[in-house]
Amino acid sequence: MSVHRIVYVSMAAPDIDQATLDAILETARTKNISRGITGFLLMLDGHFMQLLEGPPEAVQLAYQEICADPRHSNPVIVLQTEGKHRCFPEWRMGCHVGQSDEIDETWSDGSASSVAGVLPGSVTADVRSLFLGFRGTPGVEIGVQ
Repeated sequence: MSVHRIVYVSMAAPDIDQATLDAILETARTKNISRGITGFLLMLDGHFMQLLEGPPEAVQLAYQEICADPRHSNPVIVLQTEGKHRCFPEWRMGCHVGQSDEIDETWSDGSASSVAGVLPGSVTADVRSLFLGFRGTPGVEIGVQ
């Protein structure tokens, strides 16, 4: 069975705090269980990068709902692929929050608190590169390390 995958970036609303992020994650995890979706949400300096994966119809529906959510703006799809295996098979929605001062120091050093350290071994090379290259500005500073 093929797994549909979307990775998008967007700008968080200015009033996003930990309580709002927790609410976003709780809702996503609840919906994702029933829809067969897994994924990962990264927040860096007021910007999001998120991967959704699962049945094509469910992923598309989730993405449409996300696009309508006022807690962020300007969603842009940076990767849309099909795969044979999930990148995040055990994660209904994993999350990592970072700050730009981590990028040079610990962003990809493999420590437990770094993005590289949180990504499971099942993540494909293209997806890993996107998350490690994310610099927080949609469409401008997304690069590969």
